[in-house]
Amino acid sequence: MTRCFALLGLLLLGAGAASAQDVRFETLAQGAMGPFGAPANHILRSQQELQASGVDRLLPPGTRVDWSREMVLAVFMGTKSSGGYSVEVRGVRREQMMTILPVPGPAPSYYLEVQVEHRGPPPGSFVTMALTAPFHVVKLARSSERVDFVQVTPRAFSQVTFSVTRQPGARGGQITLGADGQATVIRSLPHARFAPVQGQATPAELDEVERAVQLARAGSLPAQLPVPVYIMAGDSFSLEVASDRAGLAGSTAGDPGYLQQHEPRLAPAIAALEAIIERIAPLPAPTSEAEGVVRLRGNDVLLVERPGKSYRITTPEHAAVLRHFVGRPARVTGVIAPHAAVVPSPSSPLVIDVEVREIISPQRRLREAVQVQPALGGVRVLVRGRPVRAFGPAAPALLRAPGRTVDLDGWLLTDDRGLPSELLVDGVRARVRAASFLTRAGYWVGTVLRGQEVTILRADAAQALVRAGARTGVLRLDRLSIGEVPAPTPTPAATPGLAGSVPGQ
Repeated sequence: MTRCFALLGLLLLGAGAASAQDVRFETLAQGAMGPFGAPANHILRSQQELQASGVDRLLPPGTRVDWSREMVLAVFMGTKSSGGYSVEVRGVRREQMMTILPVPGPAPSYYLEVQVEHRGPPPGSFVTMALTAPFHVVKLARSSERVDFVQVTPRAFSQVTFSVTRQPGARGGQITLGADGQATVIRSLPHARFAPVQGQATPAELDEVERAVQLARAGSLPAQLPVPVYIMAGDSFSLEVASDRAGLAGSTAGDPGYLQQHEPRLAPAIAALEAIIERIAPLPAPTSEAEGVVRLRGNDVLLVERPGKSYRITTPEHAAVLRHFVGRPARVTGVIAPHAAVVPSPSSPLVIDVEVREIISPQRRLREAVQVQPALGGVRVLVRGRPVRAFGPAAPALLRAPGRTVDLDGWLLTDDRGLPSELLVDGVRARVRAASFLTRAGYWVGTVLRGQEVTILRADAAQALVRAGARTGVLRLDRLSIGEVPAPTPTPAATPGLAGSVPGQ
């Protein structure tokens, strides 16, 4: 019997087999003076149906519907004896039908569930005594699937206002969220406050906030949660809920890290509202500088600031660059991971992860014009008239350009006086002497034409890996012309620079 039920469970699709998908829609018209009479729902897929239903008279002038791609849903609440009533399409979801299928089964079937919320005037409120007929008209993507209208209960809140500031950096956020999902978000940093951002919470986000508001029961919370006296300046939050339901309306404030016995009630609301703030108005992560001497520890690249304190470069592309400058000072900007407040020491080293945004030193140089001069056993390279040690994957290509000026890409390190000292060469500009084939692992990958500019990415004594447009492949070096412009008058004598083919580069 147990096996029979298990088999039946496998054949049931819909409940848990596929999650519902939210369908985006756009409000065309909404108000209190629609058609009088009985409640009605309309599914309109043509202009003729729109006019026959009378919905066209409710739409603003100039409203357009592309019937080949869109359709219209209209919800009429019917005649009401006073004001204070409203109706709203709160969400549209695409659901999979539950079906007992043969094996193998046909393609799954779907339907659209339109969630409609009816609201009435709160008890004791003042309303107009005129007849009203609330309505809501929306537009969404055209579908031939079945459409079901489902009445849902009103939201547990009419408005939620929440603000939070979290250390370090005092990155703040504030949101005012309505029951219809309309949200106004304001972000702030310690010395900046950004303009309000208008957004829309998703139906799933609104459902999460509603559950959290019901759990929080803000009306029964203290207006100010106690914070330990030794906390001088920590995180802070405030929450205010407006609701017609008893016990849900109220406000509270405190430190989100010290909710104590109230944490089970408040933590879900804080998490749900912070998530909406970050989605609607994300702020870039704060950046800081890190510097030190480049060291290698296993596969890690570190910047050793001082004994006992280092920064680990977590971005592979930046670590690959700094790996060439072991023993040299470097400086980067990026997001520095928070760490425990411990006193670093050689016996207890502190290693802090850095997600690098930019390498400040060495400096990135693109199309840097360098002079390549003949030298005993090779060539020497001058940057702005100063001799430098040139190295890197593309540096051997410079051996083919003595007495010329070459445009290259690289990373330039300067000395204490700010003068060029070392140059990592990772790209050399060249032109093709004659039409040639690009190859990779012996296979053809493209063709280059005579006179075409390419960038040498890696070179040895005989051939080079080049980038030509969107293609990368191998060419013989004698097919390339490097540095066609003659070098200017030689500059003062220099210490040896690049010599030989730089084995292993």
